[in-house]
Amino acid sequence: METVDHILYPGTYLVIDNVITFFFLSGNQYREPSLRAPSFDQLEEIATKLGLRFTDKDELKEYQAFIETFCEGFNAIDRLPEPTLPVKYPRFPGHRPKPEENPLNGWYVSARVVKLNRGK
Repeated sequence: METVDHILYPGTYLVIDNVITFFFLSGNQYREPSLRAPSFDQLEEIATKLGLRFTDKDELKEYQAFIETFCEGFNAIDRLPEPTLPVKYPRFPGHRPKPEENPLNGWYVSARVVKLNRGK
């Protein structure tokens, strides 16, 4: 089994039992596409490094098409909106604490939470 320590950097991949399970992230998971399929040349290089034998280039192209389909599906899921719960009380954005409020620099954001005195 071969693994790569940092799979979130561009051009890295994770291999478990000779199965490539992660491909070429864009480097910024918040921009589309999050996951990019390797080019034919990159895939050929990966296959060679892993000792994978393909009978001809057409077989590797079929594998590349499968990977592209997988990446398209992953990116479609990645574009789905995050589920949110309905807001029951007004929200206030909070603020960065001033140095005198945060002498040990232990807080990134300070917020005030207020519950209305009605209902549940």
